Order: sequence, then C-alpha cells, then structure tokens
Amino acid sequence: MGARILSAALLVLVLGLSLTEAHIRLSCPPTIDADILKNWPCGSGNMDYSRPITTFAPGVNTITIEEFINHNGAPMRVALAFGDQDFSWVLYDHIPHWDSAVSTKYYKFQVNLPDINCTNCALQVVNPMTDKIGGGSCTYSTNGTGSCFSVYHTCSRIAITGTQSVDAWKASYRTSGYQPPAGWTYTDTPNVYNAGEAGNWPGGFLASQNSSTIRGPCASSPSSSTAPFSPVAPVPVGPPKARSAAVKIGATSAFLLLAFVVLVAWM
Repeated sequence: MGARILSAALLVLVLGLSLTEAHIRLSCPPTIDADILKNWPCGSGNMDYSRPITTFAPGVNTITIEEFINHNGAPMRVALAFGDQDFSWVLYDHIPHWDSAVSTKYYKFQVNLPDINCTNCALQVVNPMTDKIGGGSCTYSTNGTGSCFSVYHTCSRIAITGTQSVDAWKASYRTSGYQPPAGWTYTDTPNVYNAGEAGNWPGGFLASQNSSTIRGPCASSPSSSTAPFSPVAPVPVGPPKARSAAVKIGATSAFLLLAFVVLVAWM
C-alpha cells in the first residue's frame, strides 16, 4: 500500500509539472503562444501564420522579451522564417542572459533586420536552459535537435518593408552562412551553448549595443517602459488557446483533481 501511495503521489507531481508554463517569451512583437513554449519551433508546435502581424522597417529595431522565471547564464538566439517552419536564418546567436534576482524583467534587444521585402515572416527566439546542464556546454541546432534538453521557444508573425527579395537575401546568406553582426562581441561557436553566458543589461538594454533607445513599432509596447518591472503578460489575439489566467488555473486545478480522484480509486 505504501509503495502504491508513493507512486500515486509521484504521478500527480509529474502531471502538475507537465502543466508548467513558459519561462520566457516575446512581448513585442507579441508571441503567438503565451502558454506552452517547450516544443520546436514556436512553443506549442509550428509557426501559425494566421496570427496578427507586426510590421517593421529594415534596420535596427527593438524587440522586447519577457522573462518571468530567472535562469542564470542561459543565452538566447534570434532567427527568421519566411512563411514556413525553417528557422535556419539566424540573425543573432549567444545573446547573453541578464542574470538578476528579479523574476519578471524585460529585455530590450536591438535587432538589425535585413533589407528584405517580406509580407509574411516569423521572428523566433530560442532560450536553451544552460543552467541545467551542470557546467560545460550543450548543442541546439536550427532544426530543434541537440543535447540541450530544456529549451524554450517563442515566435511572432512579422513583416519587413525592405527592398531586396527574400530569395536574393537567402542566396547571399547561404553563401556566407551565419555571420555575427558588425560589433557583435558574443562570437562563440554557433548553436553550441555554454553555462554562464551572461551580460550587462542596464535598464533592460544590452550594454554592448550602446543604445538605450527603443526603436520601431515596439516603442509603444507596455514593456518598453523603464519603470520598475511588473508582471504584464501579453495575451495573444487569435484562436482559443489565448485563454485568461483564471481559466488556465481553473483547468489545471480540475485536471489535477481528476487525476487525484482516479489515483485514489486505483489505490
């Protein structure tokens, strides 16, 4: 009986843990999925190109990323896709983590978007949890495979109003491969992530980017404020998966209660 009770307790614990939400997500442009973000490439699954779109001019723009569970030294990567699920077009790799005791915080990261004409693109941020690997490094490729066993993903639908065709830009990218942007000092091996990748983020801006100005459409985002951080969670517009916090809590409670009843009956 004791062993069965222990097994039941462990199963309920696992079920509860399986319902935990994301620890990091795009705030502006808004993520397509604010809930489950552990599945490649966009959290709950594939990129959904029916979601609302945020339009950017080419050049330097600010994106804001919300982190509400701190993971020291866990870096990020930013990539694009073009109407599909291919996020091999990396713009920035090894974005350093903002180590801080504050749980909810907003990164205001400057992204130099290419001069391309894309009316249906996707912006992806991935965040390997290198604080869980016990030192050393792990890998996470641009197709979602590798030895990093805990990774968060968040995507947004965007447009870029540049002049060059996507095909021409892709051809140039294929020739050169990923090249760190000019002045980018975080040049570790692409797709290989280390424990302790941290940087200095005064006011939420990466110090090495030498900018404290929010540029582009995210300037009016609630998370663009330099006021003290508050847990403002974006609610995506679209299909029913954008549920309120109360509904999610209620569903989670009901699920756990049902699991408990079933397990008691089994015992």
